[in-house]
Order: sequence, then C-alpha cells, then structure tokens
Amino acid sequence: MSGAESAGRHHPSRLLSKVLGLKLHGRSHSSLSDSDRVSGMTDRSDSRNEEREKKLEEQREFEREVQLRRRKSEERAKQEETAEERSRYGPSDIWAVDQQDIDPLVDLQIANEAALEDPAMLETLYGETRRYRARIHVIRPVGASLVFLVLRDRGITLQTVISEKNGRVTPHMLHWARRLHTESLITVQGIVQKPKDVVTGCSITHLELNVTHLYLISANREQLPFSVYTAERDAAHALEEHGDFHELDEKSNDSHSSNGRATDRDSDHGPIISMRTRLNNRLVDLRTPTAQAIFKVQSAVGMAFRQYLMAQSFVEIHSPKLQGGASESGSSVFQVRYFGRSAFLAQSPQLYKQMCIAADMKRVFEIGPVFRAENSNTPRHMTEYTGLDLEMEVNHYYDALRVIDGMLKHIFSVLKNECHDLVQTVRRTFPSSELVWLDETLVLPFPEGIRMLCEAGYREEDGSEPSEFEDLATRAEIRLGQLVKEQYATDYYILDKFPASARPFYTLPDEHDKRRTNSFDIFVRGQEICTGGQRIHNAEMLEDRIRELGIDTHSLEEYLEGFRLGAPPHAGCGIGLERFVMLYLNLDDIRLASLFYRDPKSFAVRKRSELRYPEASTNPPPWRRQHESNVPPTISEHMQPLEKLIANYGDSSNTSWLDDRFQVWRDVDTGAAVGYAVRRHYAFAVGDPLCESMQYSRVIARFLSFLKEESLKPVWLMVSEPVEQILGGQLGWCTLSCTADQRLADVSKNDARHDPETQRKLRHAHKVGVTIEDVPLNKKVPSEVIDECDKQIRAWHAGRKGTQVHLTDIQPWVDQEHRSYFIARDQHKQVCCLVVLAQLSPEHGYQVKWAMSFPGAPSGAIETTVFKALDSIGSSPATFGTAATAKLQAIYGLSGIGFRVLSRIYENVVERAHLLNKGEFREKLGTTNDPTYMTTSVLVVGAGAIGAFYASRFDVQHAKVAVVCRSNYDVVQRDGFHIESQTFGNYEFRPCKVYSSVKQASETRWDFVIVATKAFHFNKESAEFIADVVSSETSIVLIQNGIDIEAPYRAMFPRNVIVSAVSVCSSELQGGNVLKHYRWTRISLGPYSGRYGQSNTDQERSLIERGEKASHQLQQLWKDGGIRDADTYDALGLQLVRWHKLSINAAMNVSGVLSGCLGNDKMCKDPLLRSHLKACMKEVLDAMPEIYGVPIPEKFASIDAILASNERNTNSRSSMVQDWLAHRPIELQAILGNALNITHEHNIAMPRLESMFALLQSAFQIHMNSN
Repeated sequence: MSGAESAGRHHPSRLLSKVLGLKLHGRSHSSLSDSDRVSGMTDRSDSRNEEREKKLEEQREFEREVQLRRRKSEERAKQEETAEERSRYGPSDIWAVDQQDIDPLVDLQIANEAALEDPAMLETLYGETRRYRARIHVIRPVGASLVFLVLRDRGITLQTVISEKNGRVTPHMLHWARRLHTESLITVQGIVQKPKDVVTGCSITHLELNVTHLYLISANREQLPFSVYTAERDAAHALEEHGDFHELDEKSNDSHSSNGRATDRDSDHGPIISMRTRLNNRLVDLRTPTAQAIFKVQSAVGMAFRQYLMAQSFVEIHSPKLQGGASESGSSVFQVRYFGRSAFLAQSPQLYKQMCIAADMKRVFEIGPVFRAENSNTPRHMTEYTGLDLEMEVNHYYDALRVIDGMLKHIFSVLKNECHDLVQTVRRTFPSSELVWLDETLVLPFPEGIRMLCEAGYREEDGSEPSEFEDLATRAEIRLGQLVKEQYATDYYILDKFPASARPFYTLPDEHDKRRTNSFDIFVRGQEICTGGQRIHNAEMLEDRIRELGIDTHSLEEYLEGFRLGAPPHAGCGIGLERFVMLYLNLDDIRLASLFYRDPKSFAVRKRSELRYPEASTNPPPWRRQHESNVPPTISEHMQPLEKLIANYGDSSNTSWLDDRFQVWRDVDTGAAVGYAVRRHYAFAVGDPLCESMQYSRVIARFLSFLKEESLKPVWLMVSEPVEQILGGQLGWCTLSCTADQRLADVSKNDARHDPETQRKLRHAHKVGVTIEDVPLNKKVPSEVIDECDKQIRAWHAGRKGTQVHLTDIQPWVDQEHRSYFIARDQHKQVCCLVVLAQLSPEHGYQVKWAMSFPGAPSGAIETTVFKALDSIGSSPATFGTAATAKLQAIYGLSGIGFRVLSRIYENVVERAHLLNKGEFREKLGTTNDPTYMTTSVLVVGAGAIGAFYASRFDVQHAKVAVVCRSNYDVVQRDGFHIESQTFGNYEFRPCKVYSSVKQASETRWDFVIVATKAFHFNKESAEFIADVVSSETSIVLIQNGIDIEAPYRAMFPRNVIVSAVSVCSSELQGGNVLKHYRWTRISLGPYSGRYGQSNTDQERSLIERGEKASHQLQQLWKDGGIRDADTYDALGLQLVRWHKLSINAAMNVSGVLSGCLGNDKMCKDPLLRSHLKACMKEVLDAMPEIYGVPIPEKFASIDAILASNERNTNSRSSMVQDWLAHRPIELQAILGNALNITHEHNIAMPRLESMFALLQSAFQIHMNSN
C-alpha cells in the first residue's frame, strides 16, 4: 500500500521541506512555551514595528522635502525665465496636437551610413533644425551645465546634447531634463551638428543633435527591472561622450572624460539579465534592437513564404480555429465551451487543407495560429504558435518535397540577402554562424540516418541503439545534425521515410514497406523545423486506419465526406514560424521568437488568496469581532468548517486532522486551526496552521500559550519552511528534518507512465480486464461500494505484518465532499484497488490520500488506478504526502554527539520499519522529493573519489546534493559513502538522491552540474551526456584533469556558464563507497571562455562575469565546508593553473605507470626518477609563457616544492596508476595528447613528453588487449 498518509504505514514524518519538526525548546527537554518567551517575542515584535514605523516616517518626511524643493524650483523658474524660455521645455499637454512634422530618425541613420563613403554628404545636414519623437535610452549628466541624452526609435540611437553654453537652454531646463526617466517618450528639437569624436555607443556615429526644445509626451513611472540600454550595452563600445565639448573648459573636459570612463567601467559589472527576466518583462524587452530585429526577420519569413507560394499558383486560405472534434489526437487539444456544447481549438489546419484539395483547389496554403495542449516546458515548445502550412495535389510524393525544398531555400536566400543587417543585430546578442545549405539538398533515408548514429557510437539513455522503426529523440536529432554537418557540410537536410509509429493516422504508408511512410522531416542546425508527407486519399484505407487507432469518427464526418466523394493524391507540410526563426537565428529559446508567448505556465495558477471557499477565509474571517487573546478559545457556530479550511490552505499533513486521534485548536480571532495529538504530557502538532501565511507567527504564539495553560509540551512535526523559520529562527527551537515531500509539480507533465516497466504493468492490467469506476468530488460513494471496499480493507489489515508507523487510521469515507474515489475491479468484478484523492489548497492541488492494492490484485492494477486518478486533475500539482528520507539532517540547534546518537537511532528505525519502501514506490509513479530548506541544488555526475569527496563537503552545508553513479550505484544507493579523511576525520555522506543515469535527474532544476568523470579522449558525447540536466540557468563545473577538456562542453552549451576547476586532492575510492582522503586538498576555480581565456565578444564577457560569480559561490560553499584552499582565478589565470597542474599530471601520472605503478612518494625519493620528473615538469612550465605570453605567476609552486610535497605524501598513487591497475581506461589524451597538440601549433618541442605519450599509448593497448 502507498499513499500520502499511507493507509498509513511507513510514515514517521513529513515531506515537503518540509522540514520535520521534532522541535525541542531551547536545547533541553523543558517546557517550551512559557509566557516569558511569548512575551519576549511580543516585545521584540513591538520594537521592530516601532522601528519600521519610524523609518517610514523618515522616508515620508524626505519625500515631502523633495516635493517642497521642486515646488520652490518651479516658482523660481517662473520668476527668472521668460515665457518664451518656459515654452521650450516641460510636459506636453495631453490634448495638444503637434503642429510641426516629426522627422524620422532613420533619415539621419541613412545619411550617417552614406558618410562612411562620402563624408562631405554630412556637410549639408550641419545646422539643420530637426524634430524627433523618441524614447530616452540613457541619460548622462556631466557637471552642472551639460547633459548627454541618448534617444532611441525602433532600434536607432542618436546622441543629443543639452548644454547651457548654446544660449537656448536655461539652468532650469537643464535641471528638469536631468530628472527625466529612461524609457520616457519625448519630443526633442535641435540643431544637427558634428560631434567632436565619433560616437561609438550609438548607431548614428557621425552626427548629434544640439537640443533647443524638449517636451515630455509620456513619462515612464515604473521602476524597471532592466533598461533597454542595459540589455543592449556593449562594454567594448560603450557610449563615448565628448571629452572636450566645443565650449567646455579643460577642467570640465578632464572631469567629463574621467567620469565617463569610470561610469562605463562600473556599468560593465551590472546585474546579468537572465532570459527569464527578459521574458517576464516582455514589453521592455520588445523595445530592444535585438527583439525588434527578431520580429522584422519573422515578418520577412512570413512574407517570403506567401510570395513564393503565390508565384507557384497556391491559394491562401483561412480555416476555422474552432472545431467540433479533436483533429489529430484528443489528448493534445484545448477544449472550450461553445453555447453549452464542447468545441476544440484547432491543432492545425491539416484536415481543412485536405478538404480543400478534395474540393479541387489544387494548391493551398495558410498562415495562422496553431494550438497544442502539450505540457512541454522546453525551449522548443509552446502551446500556441503560428503555423505555415501548405497542401497540394501531386502525381508523386516527391512533387511536394521539391516545392517545399524550393520554398525554404527561397526564404533562406531572402534572409541572407535582404535581412543581413537585421541578422547581424541579432547576432550581437545571440551569436550564430552563417546558415549553410547545398545547391542540391541532401535527402537522407531514415534508416541511413540511424546507421550513421550507430556507427558514430550514439546510444539512447538506456544504452540501447536507436531503432529505425521508432521516432528520433531530441538528443539523437542533435547528434545526427552534427554528423551530417561533418560529412556533408550542410546545416539543412531532409530525413525521408519516417516510421509509421511516428506519424498521424492520415499519413500514407510506403508502397513497399508498411512500417515506413511517405513522410519526412526537414532539419536546420540539427533540429526539426518542418514535418510533411503524403496523405491517404483513399476513403476506405483512411477509415480503416482511423478504426485501427480507435479514433472517434463522429467528429471527422465532414472530413471523411470529402474523401468519400473522391480526392486526388496530395501531400503537404507544416512549419512552425517561431521555431523556424529560432533555429535560423540560433536563439536560446523559442519564446524569444514569439511576440507574447504562450506555454504551459502561462496564465499563472490562482494565488493563494484566491480561495476555493472565500466564505471560509481567515483573513478576514467571516465575522469581524475581536476577542482578547487571553480568553480561552471556544468553538463558535460561526467558525469556518475544518474541511473548507483544508481546501483553502491545507497540505497533505493537514488532512490527518480529520482522524479521531487528533484534536483541533481554533483561534477565536481568525478561525485559524492547528491539529495536534496528546501523548502523556506532550502535544504533537502536525503540519502548518490553517490560515494565511502572514498570520503564522501570531497564530503559533497563541497556540503555544494555549498549550502552556494545558501543561503540555509541544513537539511540532512536518512543517513547511516558513513555519520552521518561525520555530527555529525566531523561537529558538531545535529543528531537524528526516522527511521529504513527494510531489508532482504538474501532473500532466508526469513522464513516469512511459517507463518501460510501468508500461508493461499497465498493459497487463488492461489485458486481464481491470476496470475502474470513479466517484468525483461532492458525490456520495454508494453504500454497497463502501461495504465491498471495507471488506477488502479488513482483509488487507489481516495480512499486514511487522512494525507499522502511521499518522491516521484508514478512514477513506470521511469528508466525501472534498474527496474523489477510484475503485478498480478485476476480471471477476471484485474490488482489487482503491485510490482516494483529497482536495488541498490551490497551491498544493490534491493529495493521493490512500493508494491501496488489496490481496490478489492483478499486476499493474494499482499503477493503472493511480494514473487514472492523476489524469482526473489535469495540470494541477499533486502530492503523495511525506515519506522518510535515508538520513536525519539538523537544521537549528542540534549538533555534536547528541545529534549523532539521534541519527543512528533514526537510521535503525528506518531500516527496521522499512520506511523507505513507500517513497521508492512513489518515485516509480513520477514523484520527486522536495526538501525545500535546501537552498542550493548540486548534481555531481561521476561519484568516484574526487566527485564523492567534493560532494560530501557541499553536504556539510545542507546544500541539495545528488550524485549520478554508474558502477557503484547499488552500494551508494544502499549505504551512501563512508569517508576516512586525515583532515576531516571519519564521517558518512548520504546524497539526497542517487541516480543511476543522468536522465533520471532531469526532472530537477540544478543550480550546478559538476562533472567529475574522467576525461577520456574517446568519450565524444561527454558533453551531450549531461544535456538533460542542463537548463539555461545551470552552471557547469568541470573537475577534470587535462588541457582543453572544456571545449566540447562550450560547443554543446554556448550560453551556459562553465566553471573550470583544477583539483589537487589525494584520495582513493575503495569498494565503491569507501573513500580514503589523504593530506592534500586544493581546488582552483575560474570561468571558462576559451582555450586562451579570451573575452572578445559580448557573450564571452557576459559568460566570464557570470562565471566569476559562480566561482565565488562555489568557493564560499567549499570554504564553509572546511576546504580552506579553495581559490578563484580569472579566465586566463585558471588556464595557467590548469597547465601548472598538467606539469604534475604529465610527470607523475604517466611516469607512475611506466615505472611499474610506483607511488608518487617513491618516485620522488629515487634519484634517477626524480631527475626525470623534474625534466618532464620543466618541459611543461617552459612552454606556458610561450603559449600565453605571460610569465608563470610567482605564487605557483616551484618544481622542487612540488617534488618535496609529493615525497611527504606517503602511500598515494596517481589516479592513472589506479586506473591502470584496475584495467580501466586512462586519461592519456586529455593529460598529454591535447597539450602536445597545442604545443605543436606553437612550434614548441617537448621531446620527453612526446616519447612518454607514444610509449604509454602502445603499452596501454597491449595492456587492455591482454585482459
């Protein structure tokens, strides 16, 4: 049996954060809730309120003074300025009509570009008066009498000068201009003039405007999360303000120049604007030149598509987007209300296109919206996009393919020849190479593509080869695109003859092999942009196909009628406009190519304040009378029903309060509730209070006062992080966690049902005739069904053995109004399974309260029933409740011997009561653990000696650390790691999660993915291997030996932070989970931007800046974990560290193997070998200055110091020696091969290392072949 409450069995605690209480007052077992403590807390709260009110009053006073100064300034201006001077600036009348023409800013840009060839053309513009309406891009005050103001209109930027020296600007006008906000819309008039220097920070570089009139049309009154200027600035070409404006004195010039440089330099270190920030502030982002260029490119694509097809005698159509039935797959359509009937938003115009062909329209196309109800939260999918669709009558399948190919090449040519400047604008933010296509397009048969993947060593996540009769995974598509680019030198190709299993019902099978179809996908840069093929035009074949797939024909009658009347052979395709633009421009995310994107997370879930039962709110309560806090609470007839409070505010733990063993305390002021059970003189409170989160602190204080009066000592279990912060952080309770919430954030996104083992069980249940009946919310379960289920529950009880740990008894029929029931019956119509869903707050969705498999239930019955229940709640979140974790974690106030004893007791309880079993069952159903008190999520890929050690030092800081193991998965999953360290003593490390593959870890968003695997030269897919766990915000950390090991990761993840890490850590892993950690521990961190630490582009500079922040964060985490020698470097410095480490690895590792697997200390003590090691290291260190052009930093250890240190490090063998002895691959290419390639490029001879490389390469082949 499994369930949130577990009918209850294996359930010590709780989940989500959810930090489990066991909260013991202070650091003793004495009473926790004495009045002094509550009084002290109240006093501190009053003091904080007084301080807050004081600061607010000071702020209000400051604002009043500012307003007063402004009014006085305006009064002075009225007295000192003439009416004509006042008329030159100020807010524009909202009803005013500008009597003068507004000049287009693009005219100046055209003249500016022409001046590059003929500067004399600008002379005709000097002295002209121009008037522009534009936004303020950036304001740069310089001194008391000068302001530079940059205007922006549709991506064009112009520098304007507002100076008192020109005789038309008064001090008051200048002061008013300074207070304008960026992104405000203004009208400006002035005289065109030649700037002193070229203005490299603007698109108009050889002209500027000397302002005479300035009017505010529409003010920006919002505090922007970022400005267009910040989003688009180029640190290498920052705005160049004048250093010596014509009439400024030398002192002003110097001051201006200096200040300008300082400002630019400081601005380079501003906040990084993430894609999420851009998309969440779409209107501001759409103002950027990059965004405007993207949508001009998008417009050009649509126009080229239309023009080409109209020239080919196509007719544009407009099909309806409201349909009476699901056009292709009922599981991926949006249902809408249609005058009391059901209708659906069109998935595509596919069926209507075909109907047009049946109506003898010959060739048709459409540009229109497409709706897909697919819960795919990826950078490649949206729920609404613009489709470019065509359909045509054909003689042969390839007739359509030729037209589609020609159309796409036409679009490519238009973008290349007519949109060059727009594409270049986008490339400044999203770098990409020129798209390459062949004159004769490569048409690759699907089996040939599979063969290429297999020959290149590509394998699926489960290790199997891809099948030519199944669709390609995204990873396979990307890899195939790389192979095609390598072999055929093209970014654009067609994959033909897709398998029937990957195509919809109307696709025509191949004439010679019914397992294949006359259909294709077209790829750009390794990703699919177009799907098409020939359709079934024979009515009988089409209807047979529909029946085979079990599709409802009633909604397709109109469609089928066209084929029954006779339809010609036809074919077509569909293209996603946004995906086309994304791939052509190489954007990070398809949402950037959508004006206002729609994805599964659009239209956010209701806020917690939007309650299911507003009449049962606690803020405010249904009544508004106040009570004295010292009045004993009584249950009023006006109190909100507990069941409705759970539906408004509750989580899984709150549903246990409905059990008879719980008492419920109510707050008479708000109606808030706390459930607790009394055992001896302890009150065990369970779960968060039922109320608004802002009321937690006050409600908790009142509840503790109540327990004080009742002479009960509190222990609080299974609370969320906010409540844990109050108890542990404010009240000083000792807090710990031994549970995790097992949640599904979005039920419709649950991929667990696609697991092969789960699929097998589901098929078996269907085969043996398992049926499911359901009783929805607000419905009563028939009494005869209750009797049947109760009989089975009693039988189930009788068969249970062993220790049972649970919060509640099995009472499934309580509160049927807020529960739904799913009863499975076997082939004999006997009840075999029962699943109960309990309604929780909108934030938490639903709880699988009980999931019971009764004796004799068929295999797969419980899984079938659970998935049926989950399907009923759509995209809502769900929880299975809490489950035990493998280890206990201290949060506040617990440490030392006492906590270690408590941990051992807990682990014994977990083992004896089998408390992990339920969590493992739930994980098979797709749940993920959610211990929310962990603030940093880290995934370590490769839990060998290095990976396990550094992960363990993260764990000391309560980071969320998970590991991916391979050969040692079973032992680590079962026992964790045992570490024996000369520095940190002996301790245990149990990761929060142990995965056997990277794919399993893909459901979690990781802050850091640390790659600690060996860098083998043949592991070409090492970077691709981690693709499933790398999001746009993930920092990739490479703790690997060797040179140039970062290159494949940068190629695979061009916009992710890569932190390169060099570790000197003497450690050894024995038996899969016993880690021997010797004396050495040093780790050096730094951002990676290229082999030579270069930062030549915006993207490289941004990555370096973000990489530096990530490096410092890691450094602090490891320092807090006790690693004192954690150092950070810049990009170049880290590469120097890597080469310095290479001098050790190249000498020690390779020589260690060739010497007969001697330890480092023994080699250093042997005179001949010591001399050899010195010579090897000298070759590397001598090469470093020649490669990088800088001397070796003095702080780097000398050769003699390195050898002396190794001599003292007894019993330590290099990792290469350990791999050799274990007959594992060795890192020869990464440590020596790559370095030799680089030295050859620089014509640097390294004879000793070259000889060692050749010898060990040959010896390794013989060594491995012999085993």
